[in-house]
Amino acid sequence: MHRLWDYCEMIRRQNHGSTALLKVERTSLNTAPVFQRMFVMCHAQVRGFLVGYRPITGLDACHLKIPFGGQGMFAIGKDANEQMYPLVVAVVEAECKDSWLWFLDNLLVVIGRPEVKEWTFISDG
Repeated sequence: MHRLWDYCEMIRRQNHGSTALLKVERTSLNTAPVFQRMFVMCHAQVRGFLVGYRPITGLDACHLKIPFGGQGMFAIGKDANEQMYPLVVAVVEAECKDSWLWFLDNLLVVIGRPEVKEWTFISDG
């Protein structure tokens, strides 16, 4: 778990303005924290997206084929050349309402509220 905390800190330190959040779960004070979710956004990607964006953002999730399981969640934009533009990536314990709300809340903190920016979100769910 300490390596994940260090990784998040390195992202924030080396990429000023970037966001790296780690959510853990503790059953009691005497137990080690258990990984629950991670959210990573590089400042340069979001800055570039906000400068030349199309106000359409795709949202999707996929199963991670790793020993611990989980889901990868992604926000993808389109640039001025109609090419896919990655914005945010997250790893969560499962694709559920709680994890989607957590992902979207963190995404909107980064790119701005839809009422102000007039975002359109596309998802398969």
